[in-house]
Amino acid sequence: MAGKDIARHEFIGLMAEVMGAKNKSLAGIKGKVIDETKNAFIMLTEKSERKTVLKQGCAIAFELRDGQKVIIDAGILAQRPEDRIKMKIK
Repeated sequence: MAGKDIARHEFIGLMAEVMGAKNKSLAGIKGKVIDETKNAFIMLTEKSERKTVLKQGCAIAFELRDGQKVIIDAGILAQRPEDRIKMKIK
C-alpha cells in the first residue's frame, strides 16, 4: 500500500499502539480498534478495557492486515471515516 493511501484505509479491526501523545496517559495503549469516530479511535485492550484515543496530538502505529506496520500522525485522520475514504491526498 502506498503511503498516501494509508489515510483512506479502514482501521476498525486492526491492532494499534499509541506511540506518542500530547496527553501522556494515552501513550503506550495497545489494542484492537473496535470503533472510529470523527475525532477518536475506540480500542479494546488485552485486559478487555475500552479506551478512547483522541486522534489530534497522537502518533499511532497500526499493524495492517498484510503484516506491515505503519506509524501515522492520527491528526490527519480527524474526520468522519466515511468522508476520509473518499478524500484525495496530494
